[in-house]
Amino acid sequence: MYKSFLNTLSCPRCLGNLKLNEIQNEMDNVTKGSLHCINCHFNFDIEEGVSIFGLKLDHKEERIKEIKAENEWTSTANDLQSHINFAMSSSKKGKQIIDYIEAFDENSMNRRKVLDIGSGWGCFQAWQFASRGYDVTATEICPEFIFASDKVVKECYFERVITDCTVLPFKDQSFDIVFCKETLHHINDPKSLLDEIWRVCSPNGLIIIKEPCVSSLLKLFITKINRAARIGITHHFRTSKEYMETITDITSNPVISRESFTKDFRFIRYIPFSDFINNLSIIILGSDFEVFGIKRTDYKPEVQVNREIIPININELNLAQIKYYRDDLIPEVLKLFY
Repeated sequence: MYKSFLNTLSCPRCLGNLKLNEIQNEMDNVTKGSLHCINCHFNFDIEEGVSIFGLKLDHKEERIKEIKAENEWTSTANDLQSHINFAMSSSKKGKQIIDYIEAFDENSMNRRKVLDIGSGWGCFQAWQFASRGYDVTATEICPEFIFASDKVVKECYFERVITDCTVLPFKDQSFDIVFCKETLHHINDPKSLLDEIWRVCSPNGLIIIKEPCVSSLLKLFITKINRAARIGITHHFRTSKEYMETITDITSNPVISRESFTKDFRFIRYIPFSDFINNLSIIILGSDFEVFGIKRTDYKPEVQVNREIIPININELNLAQIKYYRDDLIPEVLKLFY
């Protein structure tokens, strides 16, 4: 964590200022230390340059269960190659998003400070932004995902924060671009996250949200066939209409795109009426739903009465899982970028 990053951080509990206590640093980069809230006197650790905050108290059990389940899913649900393919596909889409911002947003060169919410293992989207010269902060609730990204950070530096995304540890209006990919469906009350996105986004800032959305038909029975939910990963399946009812509250004139779940099936493009099939799949199954919008200035989020948190205990880290990410998964993905 660079010392200058302190100007962006605030206490997630009371939004007060934080005081930095250094133990180890390398060239102005604090690798070990703590952050002390001057107002409510909470302390938060810094380990390996990562700022570690907390879980919202009223859903801590659900979050702790999900952290363990995410690690189990990544290590056992599929083979190594499938995870590599997913990372490459995600990174390709990440590049396309940045290209879109820079090609069509006339203010893109003035928007350089990016918050990536729900960065996932490896933090590849944050890395994509950082490699293009953006000042990036990656956030993730799963400590193993963040600590595993050390090789990626060495390639191109960005700040890393472990936090509950519904109580973000940042000052108001801190970021020019807020990017949130496939995170809302893990949140029981998506409005709590969207209000935080609005709070930390700067005036005239850009909000980008990408979510898998189900059709009304699929929503009727998808919970019965959802493998991830069986091991504790929270999935709240919503339609694009349900998301838009809240997303339009915080964005003005949003640009919306939908892509069918079948778009990546190579054989589809070679058969007659492929466009019809993709459109039909959106109606029957749902779609990947993407929104680009400017922060609305006339929106007033509900004030969170309860921002009580419990600090994340890194002494309970799954070290074997971190080793798997660091030594097996991420190096294989990085090879494909060069």
